[in-house]
Amino acid sequence: MAVLKLQSCEITELEYKKNIRQSGKIDLETSVAYNLRFADREKICVGECRITIRDKEHEGKILLRVNHVGRFVHDIEEPTPELKRKFHIETAKVLYPFWNTALSNLITVTGLPPMVLRPLEIDEEDVVLFQLPKKE
Repeated sequence: MAVLKLQSCEITELEYKKNIRQSGKIDLETSVAYNLRFADREKICVGECRITIRDKEHEGKILLRVNHVGRFVHDIEEPTPELKRKFHIETAKVLYPFWNTALSNLITVTGLPPMVLRPLEIDEEDVVLFQLPKKE
């Protein structure tokens, strides 16, 4: 069985805008995008999650964008596409509590209503692998 270990995680980017002039209804929308990249010739993969919370109806009223990165080490020389898909799912599961904690703390500080991210339901067949061209 492959070994996958979290080495570090951190927020690498944070953007917050609040432009509310009067009280009123706020209809928040949350989106989560997650990508996993594998380093060439190294047994490292990096998971990057981008969480965006914004008002659905009023552009620029509220925006909270967080970029969270987790760095993992593994013991596979050349991961197969099947293993890369499994790693994608596993790394997201490992990082999910960190995303939720960071987001909860940021929401508390910004004064937005409390919220929790729903766990990501990722199916292996939904994971799309991209191969970047090799540098010469």
